[in-house]
Amino acid sequence: MPKLVGTTLRMAWHADPRALLAVAFSEIGQGIAAAVGLLAVNAVMHALLGSGGSAPRSTWPPLPRSNGKPSTTRTSAG
Repeated sequence: MPKLVGTTLRMAWHADPRALLAVAFSEIGQGIAAAVGLLAVNAVMHALLGSGGSAPRSTWPPLPRSNGKPSTTRTSAG
């Protein structure tokens, strides 16, 4: 695979060095922009979720606790 990439880059350089450099710099710029975007999303997610953005558990309704035994309470039907 590296040999194929090298051959392709040599062919592109011989065909049009300016176009090859333009593509290379635009790809590098696109990678930097993507990295900055991911860092920004990471910072926003930390700000939203890391600082207790959700409701505290003490305000949620309590769930019934199960001790592993079958329930003995019966409900009357209708």
